[in-house]
Amino acid sequence: AVFVGKHQIEIREDLPKPEVLSDEVLIKVKYCGICGSGIESYESGGMYLPGIVIGHE
Repeated sequence: AVFVGKHQIEIREDLPKPEVLSDEVLIKVKYCGICGSGIESYESGGMYLPGIVIGHE
């Protein structure tokens, strides 16, 4: 999900696939949730700059 602005999140599937190192793995996420700080930023419009891919879990 990409934070666009207050009360605005876009689901984007055209983002580039991350590159991984030889000692890393890339996993495909099927489902996810949002934590309290993410909801607070969604409601207030603060903490994230527009265009950022949100999430820290």
